[in-house]
Order: sequence, then structure tokens, then C-alpha cells
Amino acid sequence: MARLRKEYVGDRRTAALRLQLTPSERIELEFRAASVGMTLSEFCRIVLLSDLKKPAPSRRDPRALRALAVEISRVGNNLNQLAHIANQRNALPNERALDAVTERIIASLDKVMEL
Repeated sequence: MARLRKEYVGDRRTAALRLQLTPSERIELEFRAASVGMTLSEFCRIVLLSDLKKPAPSRRDPRALRALAVEISRVGNNLNQLAHIANQRNALPNERALDAVTERIIASLDKVMEL
């Protein structure tokens, strides 16, 4: 963590909490923290301070979600280009192009369902 500036007036984290865990519990917490892109301290702080009614941070891999969002965006862009061509020519694009986009949409939806 970076050093705080002299002008910082908020609370500083100076109080430590010691917690005993089994090695497997520690590994599980480290895995969960890494899967949501947080440090172990950040993850534990959020889980411990959250209201019991609120869910714990998601276990989904943020890098996988970003990659999937990019892929879906690309498919949408391709579909938009095909619609633009269809509007210009007053005709549908060739069947091969439509089949390729359809296959990519189905593949993306399969990935979403896996999450």
C-alpha cells in the first residue's frame, strides 16, 4: 500500500487483528481474495465488516469476466456491421457471414452459462 500524504485526514489503519487459521483455511481465503482481484487483507476486511445479509464478494474471476465482455462486444460489433450492410444494400448479408456470427453468439452464451 502506498504511503498516505501528510494532508490525509481520514482514519488510518493502525489497529491490528490477529486471527488463527488452519493452513487450508488460509489457502481458501487467499484463493477467494485472488479470484475477486483483492489482497487478503482487503478481502477479509470486506467480509468481516459486511452486514450478514449482504453476500460475500463474488468468487468469479474478474479477468475471465473482462475477457468475456470484450468477446461479447466484438460479436455485437460484427452483428452491427452486418446490419449496416443489410440496410445499405436492402438485402441480407451472405449466409456464411450470418452463420459465423450466430456461432460466436452461441459460444459466448455458453461461456456466460458456465459462470
